Amino acid sequence: MPKCQKCGGNWTWKQTVKKSFTLDTRMKCPHCSEIQFISKRTRKWSSALMFVIPLVLLLNIFWEPTLWTIVIMICIASTYLVSYPYWLELSNEENLPF
Repeated sequence: MPKCQKCGGNWTWKQTVKKSFTLDTRMKCPHCSEIQFISKRTRKWSSALMFVIPLVLLLNIFWEPTLWTIVIMICIASTYLVSYPYWLELSNEENLPF
């Protein structure tokens, strides 16, 4: 679970998911109200993992889509969404994505 870089407070899974589903790159700590940002390392990992879903969709152009491909895509997406709060890291300053 993410830990605030200012106060050291651990965020709950629910707080992390709620704060992650916004378009703003800033996240306010629920304990000390300081602004936190997603770390550069977490951004790189999430970008790489989210590349898998479009890749599976592109592969369906060459092969006939099957029920298994749809099931695999749903499993990958749900695993990503459920596990994201566990490997999310926070930073005090905003970093460029790459």
